[in-house]
Amino acid sequence: MKKFIILLMIIIFCVVPVSADMGPKPTVKIDINGLEGKTYYVTLLSKEKSTGPHNIIKDIKKIDKNTKNYDIILKFYNYKDEYYYLNTFEDCSQTHRYEWNYFPPDDFKILIYILDTNTFICSDKCSRYAFDSYYDINVNETSISVSTKKITVNDIKEIDVMSLIARIIVTIFIEIIIAWFFNIREYNKLLLIAVINILTQLSLNICLYTYFYNLLIMLEIMIMVIETIIYKLSFNDISTKKIICYGIAANFVSFILGQWLTIFFPTIF
Repeated sequence: MKKFIILLMIIIFCVVPVSADMGPKPTVKIDINGLEGKTYYVTLLSKEKSTGPHNIIKDIKKIDKNTKNYDIILKFYNYKDEYYYLNTFEDCSQTHRYEWNYFPPDDFKILIYILDTNTFICSDKCSRYAFDSYYDINVNETSISVSTKKITVNDIKEIDVMSLIARIIVTIFIEIIIAWFFNIREYNKLLLIAVINILTQLSLNICLYTYFYNLLIMLEIMIMVIETIIYKLSFNDISTKKIICYGIAANFVSFILGQWLTIFFPTIF
């Protein structure tokens, strides 16, 4: 059984590309004022040449000219700045809200292209200040005034709640399966594993959405240690070595499978 667990982890590690963990993802959300009645597009210029799956366009000739909004892509590509365009933008003409929901850059500038006047307006340098960073911007003919805003209940969308629930369910499912392989099969033990995962996932999200948004890896390690200690104190009939192995294996496998799920369901995992 131990060989099976080790083999399973090796296979998962080898076949799954490293891209993210099973957990909430940082976002940047911007409410735009001053461009009502205009057609305009928004992007974030990044200090780095890549973030998450987003990268600079190395060769514009490789992009099909029949691609949707190719003319807009070309406009952003040709914009000259010390920061980089990462080949992603949104038409915010109707919503007046811009969102980068999957690994936004830490340091960025807000760049707006106004189609009606064929002009660009660019902000000064900005930095993410929280796991979900919210901004209000006021735009005039030549400049963008940026101010941060605190997260309120109104900013939490149904998709955020559903995403959290989905991550908790998948994490519990994975860790109970791993527990089964470790011959931890009693109902009360599996129930405790489920409850502990609900509490730790909620705690993780609260920490990330408040003051500790840039400490994800450290928080994940702390959670693994705390879970292992609780299991050791609760499962008196299981050896310390086995509990430690389970804690590491369960968190490792859920971490790696989370990477795989992120590829197919990026807005959830």
